Amino acid sequence: ISPLLDPDPRGLPPAIIATAEHDRLRPQAEQHAERLQAAGVPVTLITGTGLDHGYLGWGSFARRPARTVAAIGAAVRTALTTTPPPPPLDHP
Repeated sequence: ISPLLDPDPRGLPPAIIATAEHDRLRPQAEQHAERLQAAGVPVTLITGTGLDHGYLGWGSFARRPARTVAAIGAAVRTALTTTPPPPPLDHP
């Protein structure tokens, strides 16, 4: 299953997408973020510069992953505590 197969992402809730610089899935995640933004979905893209796919498990012993994990946490807190804007009038 790929979110890129969704024919119409309009109306989806805000998205937080975290990538890793050295991850072969990064281009797909970035493409998904672009599609969501083009559909009017609020997107926060967090880039794990210098990191690879498994960095989420490294936060307890390495600074760079810990900073990126903290950025993800901050984005989630913001998403959960911010009142979303009303849907567009033309949306069913």
